[in-house]
Amino acid sequence: MKSIAQRARTLEAKFAHDQEVHFKVEAQRNKLMGLWAASLMNRQDADTYADDLCLYGVEQPEGVLNRLKQDLEGAGVRIGEDVIHSQMVTLLRQAHEVLHTNGH
Repeated sequence: MKSIAQRARTLEAKFAHDQEVHFKVEAQRNKLMGLWAASLMNRQDADTYADDLCLYGVEQPEGVLNRLKQDLEGAGVRIGEDVIHSQMVTLLRQAHEVLHTNGH
């Protein structure tokens, strides 16, 4: 039977692992969102834009949707927030599947 200290360490390790996976999934989602948005804006620097959005998501995780909305509007792309949000959900699922398939 595990001691309370052993159970606590196990739970702490699981929590840390879950947080790491969550971070990786969101970062991958933000990268995919950046590529998607860059294609809508006809940007030639899609990878650079996607990397920038990914870094922005690390600094401002709650601000990615607004950043995308502003960038798209600034580029003359008229798209609703609901469409952006829907794409974020879809790509979050995709990122989760990819990372779990690759064993992360």
